[in-house]
Amino acid sequence: MIPAAFDYAKASSVDEALDLLAADGSRALAGGHSILPLLKLRLAHADRLVDIGGLAELKGVAAHDGGLRIGALTTYRELLDSALVSQGYPLLAEATDRIADLQVRNRGTVGGGVAHADPASDMAGILLALDAAFVLRSRGGTRTVASRDFFRGAFTTALAPGELLTEIVLPPLPAGADISQLRPFLLGGKLLARLQVCLAEHDNNLVDSRTLLKSIDYPCQHRFIPQRNKELV
Repeated sequence: MIPAAFDYAKASSVDEALDLLAADGSRALAGGHSILPLLKLRLAHADRLVDIGGLAELKGVAAHDGGLRIGALTTYRELLDSALVSQGYPLLAEATDRIADLQVRNRGTVGGGVAHADPASDMAGILLALDAAFVLRSRGGTRTVASRDFFRGAFTTALAPGELLTEIVLPPLPAGADISQLRPFLLGGKLLARLQVCLAEHDNNLVDSRTLLKSIDYPCQHRFIPQRNKELV
């Protein structure tokens, strides 16, 4: 398939990208593995693609307040190569290693996948279980949106026109926390649903619980249930 005609602009800074994205019909282009197939199938439309792939300021993984900051243009490969991720958030590394194939992991970006909000992706559920927050910028300013409020439906997020996802913030895991994922439902090789659970215990008491059910027709059905003084079964 051939996409409809669109203009192309390459941003040299975040500010320039925001200026370009402020025009109606403009969409951001990062790794290209999400938006380009949709354009080719004409399931999405853009009057102009704004290439942000060269913005080094949106790349990298860094420690922050006991947790992590992940630049939106960090590739899946860079996430896998980060000791901060593999040691502090092993399930995130495990889920990243299962994403698509080697080419996608080498070129695809974490922020691009999050903004795409594909219900078949593991990443949204993992970030919800980790209580991540998303930093969104526009010419009007910056706002931070909790992951539970960011995902609105299949391929739908809280990103407003002209906004750009610039980074993902992971808080430190609760003491004694463990996160597990169950991916039991497959149809024709397509993952239809998965269950992700984050539990934290102290002295055999459940002190924090986050349970997320994610299906192909809705990215995340989630429930954050703080638990106090309940024995672990």
